[in-house]
Amino acid sequence: MPVDPADLLAACKKKGRTSERSSESLDQLLHMVRKKKRSRRLSSLFDKESPLREDGNEDEVPSKGSEDVEAPTPMESLLAAIDELRSQSPLPATMGGDNLLTRQPSEMGETSQLPRDELEDRFQRDLNHDRAYYQQMDQLLGKILEAQAAAKEEMRLSEENMRASMERREELEMVVRAQGSKIAELFASLNKKDAELAEVCIASWAFKERIWELEVDLKAKDKRLERASAEVRREELEMVVRAQRTKIAELFASLNRKDAELAEDCIASWVSKERIWELEVDLKAKDYRLERASAEVKKLRGDLARAKKEASKEKLHDLAAESAKEAFSACVDQIKDRYPELDLSFCDLEAALEARAAGKRVS
Repeated sequence: MPVDPADLLAACKKKGRTSERSSESLDQLLHMVRKKKRSRRLSSLFDKESPLREDGNEDEVPSKGSEDVEAPTPMESLLAAIDELRSQSPLPATMGGDNLLTRQPSEMGETSQLPRDELEDRFQRDLNHDRAYYQQMDQLLGKILEAQAAAKEEMRLSEENMRASMERREELEMVVRAQGSKIAELFASLNKKDAELAEVCIASWAFKERIWELEVDLKAKDKRLERASAEVRREELEMVVRAQRTKIAELFASLNRKDAELAEDCIASWVSKERIWELEVDLKAKDYRLERASAEVKKLRGDLARAKKEASKEKLHDLAAESAKEAFSACVDQIKDRYPELDLSFCDLEAALEARAAGKRVS
């Protein structure tokens, strides 16, 4: 359980266990503790003011109190050491092992009833306890003095930090005032430029109105020009159409002439085709008559061959040949008489028959 330094000082004074020096030290310690708490409150209030930095942004100034929250201060370390000593070695007991701080006045008279040896033993034991207690108090007093020196140093550093913070704040205020004057000058310059810009805007609007009027006039002129160009274009198109119509009429006249010529050519072609057809019919009739004549010639050849065979049998070749020639000549004469349009001799007829027979074999 933590021990309050005020309670410890009151207990020591009550039992007469402290000297004047230790009492003053404890008083100073309590005063420093209260002063430390007050300085922490002041530093916390100062931290909440958030002074401006040079760049104009708010930022927290590092204070000693923020470091105290993270790490224990020398005073807290001292109080923890006192609590530890208090728990390890309590205040020395007197006769009977009772604590001097908790004994009642009526219990002090009970020691007179004990034997002398036991009283001496108890006195020696109490004396040893008192010696140990004084040694602990001397150690505690040394730690208190060290803590006092550390607290003074910490107070000095805190005051220096506060003075530095105040100086920094004054510098920042001067910077802020300088920035404020610059901002005022900038606002004045901006107002002047706004006035100039307003004049420029007025001139610009007047110029825009003039441009708009010119655009309206230009659009009207464009419409008139479009109408005039449309009329000119229409006249040009009419001239082109008339020229095209003239060319088309000439082309139709030329086509009519070519159609007439083509009709004449067609008529001549049909006449030629009719003549060719008549010639083909005549040729087919001549072919038919020629085939009949060739059949008769074949028949005569067969007769001649039979006659030759008969003549060879009878060894009358000459006579048979003459008779065959005469018979063949008679047949030719008969053919000429029957087909006078052929106008062929015997040799020509034989050659024509052979050529026709060769052509049939090839086909």
